[in-house]
Amino acid sequence: MKPLFILAFLCPYLTIAQLTIGDKLPSITLSNITNYKTTSINLQSLKGKSVIIDCWGRYCAPCIITLGKLDTIQKEFSSQLQVITVSEITNKEELYKTLGKYRQTKNLSLPVVLGNKQVVKYFPYKLISHIIWINKEGVVKSITSSEQITKQNVQAFLKDEPLNWPLKQDELDFDYTKPLLGIVNPATLPLRRGIKGEVLFYSAFTSYIDGIAPPSGTYEDTATNTTLTSFYNYPLLTLAQIALDYSAGADRTQFELIVKDSSRYIPAKNTSEEQWNKSNTWCYTLRLPAGFTPQQIQQRVQQEIKQWLSTMGIEVSTHTVWVNEKPQSRYCINEFHVTTGE
Repeated sequence: MKPLFILAFLCPYLTIAQLTIGDKLPSITLSNITNYKTTSINLQSLKGKSVIIDCWGRYCAPCIITLGKLDTIQKEFSSQLQVITVSEITNKEELYKTLGKYRQTKNLSLPVVLGNKQVVKYFPYKLISHIIWINKEGVVKSITSSEQITKQNVQAFLKDEPLNWPLKQDELDFDYTKPLLGIVNPATLPLRRGIKGEVLFYSAFTSYIDGIAPPSGTYEDTATNTTLTSFYNYPLLTLAQIALDYSAGADRTQFELIVKDSSRYIPAKNTSEEQWNKSNTWCYTLRLPAGFTPQQIQQRVQQEIKQWLSTMGIEVSTHTVWVNEKPQSRYCINEFHVTTGE
């Protein structure tokens, strides 16, 4: 009995606790480091220096740009700051091949942790870049996206000024195969437990959902014998294009806007992309009984999105123009009661 008592007493200390703002950093040694003078770093040994940990991805363009910014910042504030980057890449050769593809990282001087999962255990995330700010006393001061990486913000961080930045909180358990209605409305949570016969058909249109990056499109749920088609955090221009020809990615020059405020559709210069997305992107979902063909689902989605846009006072239409003797689709977005002045 005595060994069992001791084991039960020690178990809480064997569990790695997730850290957030205000938490004191425990003894953490990051290993498998390349591009640095040593192959491991104990974060507590850096006391006296502030630390920025940047978790990035090889296919993330904003991540690569951020690495370049941080490299410049590290050189300028090297006496006060240590930047550590964390990559999902586990092979040195693959890492340097990736870094060599981009001007910003071709001569990167920052240490890179190769595939170290310890950071994810303490600071779990889904979206990248994921930036952790730790002050010289070893206290977590902020967790942000890459948008907060500016020289001005770093200077405020090094001075230990209050950092009133948005906390980056990813939805770690988000299940894109479950109905959106069950996610955004607690009253319908039984739907998420696989209960059959509750809802066979509905469509929903919601504002931005923070902390998710699921795939969009149609998912067949064999457990409930339904299909679920969803588009998450899409701007109005893309939703209009889907409604008109079920495509996406048109150049902005292909859109004709007859609107009161174009910033609702296209971010103004010097606008925070992160904040703009939160105010100007939308989620749509359509649940149907199984048996509809892809073409029937597409037609229903287009009809539904047109109706939802109409409830927002937006009419959409398309026509063809000739550019360099080639036909090109033009998408017209017209807000009710807005005219061209002709």
